[in-house]
Amino acid sequence: MRKKLLQTGADELTYEIRGIVKKAEQLKKLGRKILWENIGDPVQKGAKLPAWIKDTISELAQQDETYSYCHSKGVLETRQFLAKKNNALGGVQITEDDILFFNGLGDAIAKIYQYLVPPARIIGPSPAYSTHSSAEALMPTTTRSPTNSIRKTTGCPTWTTCTTR
Repeated sequence: MRKKLLQTGADELTYEIRGIVKKAEQLKKLGRKILWENIGDPVQKGAKLPAWIKDTISELAQQDETYSYCHSKGVLETRQFLAKKNNALGGVQITEDDILFFNGLGDAIAKIYQYLVPPARIIGPSPAYSTHSSAEALMPTTTRSPTNSIRKTTGCPTWTTCTTR
């Protein structure tokens, strides 16, 4: 007897960006010019890292403290600096306690999905960053947004572009 290893919804995990890349690669093979817009990768678009940043990273790499843990919310001085910069804009006023750091966007998205209440619904981009799709598909069925069920029943690609009848 085999044990079930995947949660219900795991079969709905997709990374739609890969489908677009695959199609673009096919078009490139046919001689079409492709302008690659690499999300989150400015180096691929020709950006150069300033020398002072490289120097700072090199210096910090030599210090043992660089490899230690900081406060779970992030370095206090950094959070205070960001709160001050935000508050100088004159809009919503925040404190350093309103700022959290995560291990990248994927970690932040996954954390948000963990804390959603069962009747919550998500309207998100499509194609989406893979963490959106993964986190949504792993939510209990009672909390999952209608994106995937709408796609199956109406053929519509996204929740934001379709309405149910």
